[in-house]
Amino acid sequence: MKIDLKKAYDSIEWSFIEDDLYLFCKGDLNSVRVLMRGFLSFSDTSGLCLNQSKSDLYMDRMNQMARAQILQLSGFQQGWGTKKLSYAGPLVLVKHVLTQMNSYWARVFLLPKGVIARVEAICRNYLWSHADNFAKVPLISWEQCCLPQKNGGLGILNACLWNNAMFDWWDYQAPSYSDWSWHQLCKVKNKLMPGFTAGNWPTYTVRDGYKWLLGQPLKVQWSSYVWNRVALPKVAFINWLYINHRLITKDRMGRFGMVSDGLSFLCGSADESIDHLFFNCWFSRCCVRLDQLWLPAPWQPNVVEWLIHWRCKSLLKKQLMMATIVGLIYLIWESMNISRVENRVSRPKVVVKNLQSLIALRARGLLQLMGRHRDHEWIKSYILAH
Repeated sequence: MKIDLKKAYDSIEWSFIEDDLYLFCKGDLNSVRVLMRGFLSFSDTSGLCLNQSKSDLYMDRMNQMARAQILQLSGFQQGWGTKKLSYAGPLVLVKHVLTQMNSYWARVFLLPKGVIARVEAICRNYLWSHADNFAKVPLISWEQCCLPQKNGGLGILNACLWNNAMFDWWDYQAPSYSDWSWHQLCKVKNKLMPGFTAGNWPTYTVRDGYKWLLGQPLKVQWSSYVWNRVALPKVAFINWLYINHRLITKDRMGRFGMVSDGLSFLCGSADESIDHLFFNCWFSRCCVRLDQLWLPAPWQPNVVEWLIHWRCKSLLKKQLMMATIVGLIYLIWESMNISRVENRVSRPKVVVKNLQSLIALRARGLLQLMGRHRDHEWIKSYILAH
């Protein structure tokens, strides 16, 4: 259930702000009734009212009668599917809810490989398909998703390694008459023993053991570009896919015979690829011309590499410039999807205006957090003036 709260600025279209409230419950009438009663109590106490026109109800694996009863009870409209949900929401749920539930049981048991594989499958399917069943080929391998962000991943816990890292009992030796399952449990200790004897952990913690089992994957230079603190999570995720060349453009779909026409949705004059969509299409070039004052880098396929090596004395300035570029890539990608789904092309002027409003909004937040700063006046004059 997605609930939008009425605010003073609801008379303006602020498509770049995410301020929705998501509530979850079991798919039956009584659970929805209790949930609605709790929200109404919250609304009466806080004074925040429901925005009926922007709130949606999402239901899965329910018969038509139950759906109709719940819609009538809530007064909501049924959401048009998971296509409205970005990857950022499922990522938060996978990292902080699903994997943490697995972590709780891993403190007590050495979970069977089949159980861990099933848990990882559910997390993987939900991240990419927004469902617990396999419905879409993942764009990035699960192994890479489980790497830390600085190493090119999403920072999701590797369930198997985390389960192994949970056990701390170095001097114990399993008796020869112990059963097979107990011997398997003791093998975990043997995996961690080299790290313990080498003195890597003066005081052992699960996180230290997990990092040791994970090894030392190469650090990627672009992690600070994608995961900088100014960019919104949904923007960062799309740029993570862009960096890994996994955005679903028509040239990729054509390799699997999924499309017969490879022309770009935005311009219709050339085959759609990542390089064309972001750097050669008339739409993206027009956005760049309108936004030239905000872009410190030459707009070409190596723009990320250029920005990474750009020497700037102020980290804050560099982060805002990075946020400008990741925001433009996200909004061009969003415009392409709008064109594909709604068969209309957004105006470049609107895209650039949304980008500038987004950066200004994030900059205001930084000004409030940092107080007086050597870049305070620069932010006000360079960003907030637009």
